[in-house]
Amino acid sequence: MTAFGPFSGTETIDFERLGHNPLFLINGPTGSGKTTILDAICFALYAKSTGDEREATQMRCDFSEPGILTEVTFIFKLAEKTYRIRRLPEQQRPQIGREGFTNQKPHAELVEIREGGEERLIVAEKVMEATREIEEMTGLNADQFRQVMVLPQGKFRQLLMAESKDREKIFSKLFQTQIYQKLEESLKSQAGEIRRERDEQTHKNKGILEAVELETAEELSEELEALSPKCEEARLKKQAGDKTFLAAVNQLQAARNLSSQFLELEKTRQQHNELLARLPEINQKRHEMSRVELALTLLPLQREVNRCRSELTAATEKLDQTEKDKRLTRENLSVAEEKLKSVDSLTVKLDQEKQTLAKLDGYLQRSADFLKVTQELAAAEKDEKEAGSLLSKADENQNQLAKALEQSEKELTDLQQAQTVFADKKLELKELSDHLPAREELVNRQQKLVLEQEQLTQTEQTGKRLANAHDESEKLVIALEMSWHLGQASLLAKDLKTGTPCPVCGSLDHPVLAQTGDIVPSEQELEQARKDRNQLGTQLAKAREDYAEVRSRTASLQKEINQATEKMGPLFGTSTDVLKDRIKMVEADVHRLQKEQGKINGITGIIVNQKIELTSVREAFGEVQRQANVKKSVLAGVRAKLESARQELPEVYRQAGALEQKQKETQQGIEEQEQKIKAIRHTHQELAGQWKAAEASSLAAAESRKTAVKALQNTTARWESALKESVFETEITFQVSLQQAEQLENSQKELDEYDSQVSSVKGALEQQALVLKDQKKPDLASLEAFLQQVETEKAATDKIWQVMDNRLNLLLDTRKKLKKAAAESEKLDQRYALVGTLSDVANGLTGNKVSLQRFVLSVLLDDVLVEASHRLKSMSKGRYQLLRKEDRSKGNKASGLDLEVEDAYTGKVRSVATLSGGESFMAALAMALGLSDVVQAYAGGIKLDTLFVDEGFGSLDPESLELAIRTLIDLQSSGRMIGIISHVSELKEQLSTRLDIVADHKGSSIRLVTPEG
Repeated sequence: MTAFGPFSGTETIDFERLGHNPLFLINGPTGSGKTTILDAICFALYAKSTGDEREATQMRCDFSEPGILTEVTFIFKLAEKTYRIRRLPEQQRPQIGREGFTNQKPHAELVEIREGGEERLIVAEKVMEATREIEEMTGLNADQFRQVMVLPQGKFRQLLMAESKDREKIFSKLFQTQIYQKLEESLKSQAGEIRRERDEQTHKNKGILEAVELETAEELSEELEALSPKCEEARLKKQAGDKTFLAAVNQLQAARNLSSQFLELEKTRQQHNELLARLPEINQKRHEMSRVELALTLLPLQREVNRCRSELTAATEKLDQTEKDKRLTRENLSVAEEKLKSVDSLTVKLDQEKQTLAKLDGYLQRSADFLKVTQELAAAEKDEKEAGSLLSKADENQNQLAKALEQSEKELTDLQQAQTVFADKKLELKELSDHLPAREELVNRQQKLVLEQEQLTQTEQTGKRLANAHDESEKLVIALEMSWHLGQASLLAKDLKTGTPCPVCGSLDHPVLAQTGDIVPSEQELEQARKDRNQLGTQLAKAREDYAEVRSRTASLQKEINQATEKMGPLFGTSTDVLKDRIKMVEADVHRLQKEQGKINGITGIIVNQKIELTSVREAFGEVQRQANVKKSVLAGVRAKLESARQELPEVYRQAGALEQKQKETQQGIEEQEQKIKAIRHTHQELAGQWKAAEASSLAAAESRKTAVKALQNTTARWESALKESVFETEITFQVSLQQAEQLENSQKELDEYDSQVSSVKGALEQQALVLKDQKKPDLASLEAFLQQVETEKAATDKIWQVMDNRLNLLLDTRKKLKKAAAESEKLDQRYALVGTLSDVANGLTGNKVSLQRFVLSVLLDDVLVEASHRLKSMSKGRYQLLRKEDRSKGNKASGLDLEVEDAYTGKVRSVATLSGGESFMAALAMALGLSDVVQAYAGGIKLDTLFVDEGFGSLDPESLELAIRTLIDLQSSGRMIGIISHVSELKEQLSTRLDIVADHKGSSIRLVTPEG
């Protein structure tokens, strides 16, 4: 452990020195750091302390130097394998090379140590990854590890004496059974949600009926029964009208088709006459096409003549170019032959340069020796000068350090007198800081209550406004419906005549016809009024739900404010600003005192460092004097070596780099001569080859020109003979016909298209004349007038049927929705029958009033008590064993987890509260050990061979203490290492193997004590 907890430096604990499976004591005064050893082990493994009272960032020791990082390294064996884990918490560290601090991120390194010291890196630096690896290796998370390996202070005595309700909280935390409580809350929430959905479904059913202006399902059935036959009668009338209208449409369409056929016949006759008028033009084009086709047969022979002429021109041009290249190559070759004669003189000069280079190579080693000795002389002279300067400074440093040490000791004495009120200020700051969040939360809730009350008022006003608007809308719908029905009656009355049956009642007499003086509303206006009324009804229901919800939240907030006010007590009257001001004042005092404390630690470290530095400087002074004498003798020897080197090397090459520069220049001259000779020879050889190639090209070009002349003569004779035998008088008439060849394809296409049109139009004309041979043109005007009359009658019957059919479909859809809603309501009832029952059972609302979590905890507690009673009997000489009280408590008091103790001396069962202090400690220790065994069993059979007991043994009498230790010895003999944390002096006398924690004003340290010393 380094800078960890109260340990300011580095503390190392070698548990192997305690022996094989030891029983040892961790001893020391209160606050010295006994529990910190367990915190360090738990932090190294899981980055948490044993009790979760401190975070990892709070582990740093206040006495440590700023440059020392807080860290823990833990080496442990698990399943015959050895591991090392090293962790650093998040902390502030000095910046390198600059003033101030920077944030050191948390770090973790996990390594497996194999035989022979070989190491395998498992995790390099990631904190969460290291924790996951540890959990996989041990099979325990941090909470389970603390339950199995560490028995913390006070928790088990508290668990032993607590009531059933309080024991449930403690036990659920130790066994991590919150999942059962979450299950209880989840079932309760689900049951409430089903009840809310059922209420919404009831409201939805009412809205479905209101949408069709009905109140009950019976009214819906009655209207459906009355409307169905009327709608069927209207549908039959509509179908008859549709048939009549369709027949009229078909008749008119047939007449229009016949009229179109007469028009098409006239158009076809006109098109046929136009084609016959173009016949002379078409015949002329056929004659011209025959001459073009003949010209195309002679075209390849003419192209052959043109090709031979082009080849002759190209051969002539190539012959001229090869003669020119031949003359130029001869001139270049003559120049190269002259340069080749100078190669001999260049070779002589090259040999001279190589001899010079060999001579310079001989001076190279002597030049290196001379420069080396020169450098040694400069270094020796510098060392001699620096030695004298250091000797002077060392003497001056001795005097300055002595004065600084005296000043620091005086300053330390002054600062130590200002620390008497530091603890009181920290206590006051903690009390004020604890109350500030509660006060701020109370203010937030009061502000939220004001907002909720304002929203409640607004919601109430909105509900009243919507209720008035809904009533007015309802009245408007009733008035519009009455006016619409009267209007429909008056429309029917207009067409009634004496002797004609009434379509409503069937009477032949109509003594009083229905009339209306008002404007009759349309169906759209009536439907819109109904929609407005239904929408207002929905908004009104929503506003009432919002009002109930806001009123519930307001009451809940008021209750929370009353509870918080009662909890704050006398500080309730203190405002947040006043609390903050007091906290700032106390924080300023604490901050100032912390700075003074930091100064004390800093000055203390400075004094120690100054003393060490002064001693070091005095020792260094003698060493500097000795080194100065040695460097003087070295300087004399180097000067003698320099004089010897001067005799062997010419003066011109004694300067650094002079010889190398001369070698470089000579080598460069050699390379230039060699390149020049090589270039001359290469150029001559290349030009000689070009001369031979030029001669061969000239001969080949002359031969090609002869061949081209002969080919042109033969081709021209054949072309002139073919032209004479053709229909073309001259080559000019041939070219004229040839120029028309580009139009050949378009002309042929035009002729084919003309022939096709003539054939098509002639056939169409004959067919149309045959079809209309005995037909007459129809009277379209009379047929269109008849269709308009039928269409008007059809629209009237369609409108009557549409009104009835829309209402019928709306009622049928409403009945379908009601059936679906009834099915959903039945499903909700079935779900609530299951979930509601489970919720009541899980939350302890039935039977013995035992919740699910308490039932699980009672089973676990029974297992713990079996193991605990086994050890308690041993420690109490067979007198006591622990039992769980199974009788239900009176009233609403929680039950199921109460403890009792059976006294074998009296044969009675009594409350654990009747045990004495020593007896209750033995019971608590037995219960803690039993819990450790049970947790290991529930963790999959995982076994840890180490156990730390952090409990107070001071309440035991000597005999009980002896029995408790004997119980722990029994555990030790089963293969466990047992560590007891206590400051009881009797334990110190009985346990010769100890870790003693020694505390002073600079922090704590650890001393290992064994029987062997």
